[in-house]
Amino acid sequence: MVYYNINGIKFDNPFTAFLHGSIHDPHTFPKFEFYDREFATVDWTIEPAESFQTLCDRRAHQLRNRYDKLTLAFSGGTDSITIYNTFLRNNIHLDEIYICYARSGVDNLIPEKAVTWLLENHPDKTTKINIKSVHTHDDILGYEKQLSSEDYMVNDDKNLRHQLVKYCRPVLHQDNFDQSYNNYNYCTIVGFEKPQLVQRKDGYYFGFSDRLFAGALNRSDLEFFFISPDMPELHAKQCHMMLNYCLRTNTSLTELEKPENYYLKCAVQGRDPEVIPGISQMEKQINAGHDSIVKSIDFSKEISASVLYQLSKNSTSLPLLSGLQRQSSAVKKYINGWHILQTDQTLISYMVRMGLLSSDQQSVQSYYAVSSQEYKIK
Repeated sequence: MVYYNINGIKFDNPFTAFLHGSIHDPHTFPKFEFYDREFATVDWTIEPAESFQTLCDRRAHQLRNRYDKLTLAFSGGTDSITIYNTFLRNNIHLDEIYICYARSGVDNLIPEKAVTWLLENHPDKTTKINIKSVHTHDDILGYEKQLSSEDYMVNDDKNLRHQLVKYCRPVLHQDNFDQSYNNYNYCTIVGFEKPQLVQRKDGYYFGFSDRLFAGALNRSDLEFFFISPDMPELHAKQCHMMLNYCLRTNTSLTELEKPENYYLKCAVQGRDPEVIPGISQMEKQINAGHDSIVKSIDFSKEISASVLYQLSKNSTSLPLLSGLQRQSSAVKKYINGWHILQTDQTLISYMVRMGLLSSDQQSVQSYYAVSSQEYKIK
């Protein structure tokens, strides 16, 4: 299981965990547990003999044999296209492919060309292609209605709070998928996440950062294709592929993690080329843009309408842009929700004490990532 743990109590939401810790366990650091019990039994120092592709093939068969219905969350980026190609290569049926696009390539979504590619190239006509957009007025208002109160940041229901950190990002929202599958044993396959390696004094390790998986917590239907306690050798293989490359070419892990080497890292870890060149990099740039906008807001103070409008001019998010300009109630709740957290001095003091914030001036939404247990691979 993947969750936060404070003194034996489990949480699916970081802010709920931090709030609990600040009041009930003020000197206990929140743990981010990522299949700790299962992964502790694996000898990660042994590189699997099978190829990365063979392990992917086995994983696809494993999922098909386990579930009645399979949905693939597809972007056309390096992760999802590798999964997609694995299912096609093995002639394994996908019941649904979900894709959320943006006509202008904004809002951290997929360009429309990726939708066109999928519709033109997917050979199995019995697969449901579930296409979502955020471009119509009804779409935007529909996503805004997901905000029912200012407490959504600490609401575990369907993981809304993480979509709304980016403001109404619908990509992994459970209601977007085929609801009829609720009557079946089903899963949604996602491409989370490439290995993160670090060099310590006594060797090389990997771990997991909570912020990378924030949008996937409290979703029992999600299956991480590349990381699973049911096939840990797939993640182990990628770790060793990455480390072997660095040692063979005398490339540091830090160098390989640089943004300009993103596609090299993808190739090293066996990923296929993306459908539309640049999709993955565009998403990372949009992510950074969203974060910079939110970080520019001083949530400890009341935000005037004129400030919100100025922010809207720099926004790359269509729902956020629309909501800011209309001064919708959803935007006000979005701002006020963060304001409540930012002005909670007990919470802020706890986060600073635990090293989650550098000072009481840092915004709570930009807290430093909580890392899982580390595992040695060499």
